[in-house]
Amino acid sequence: MALFINGDEQQPQTTLRHCKKTITFAVGAGTGSVGTVTVYTIAGRVLVKDLTVFCTSDVTEAAGGATLIMGTASNTDWFRETADADELDANEWWIHATGMVAGVESERLQNGSTSMNGVHCSEDIILTVGAQNLTGGVVEFDVWYYPITATGRLY
Repeated sequence: MALFINGDEQQPQTTLRHCKKTITFAVGAGTGSVGTVTVYTIAGRVLVKDLTVFCTSDVTEAAGGATLIMGTASNTDWFRETADADELDANEWWIHATGMVAGVESERLQNGSTSMNGVHCSEDIILTVGAQNLTGGVVEFDVWYYPITATGRLY
């Protein structure tokens, strides 16, 4: 089925796109308090091919027990399963719950997809902060994706 905008047929983009986002945690709604932190806002639909999470400054918490999960509103652990937030230290990659390492080979996305297939996404990509507030830390997110729809984009 073709998509028409202003009478012109539009085709989804076939070029792999990259988007980088840096989040600095601090106590406050949407920045580290228990609840959600939006990492990427989505327009349309995209196919996520790869997503990396790299800590540049130790993540700190108000009290022991803070957790982080990465996914979407309807599937909160789609990209990363629950991890202890204080395990995210400077110069480490967040791979999975116990996978905070300084260097690593690319792995399957959390949902079991390989980079050959990717993850079909139509919701914002979020972090869910659980149990305790985050008080500090800086984490960099990089995503590579293909737009599925003509307006498909992460930002």
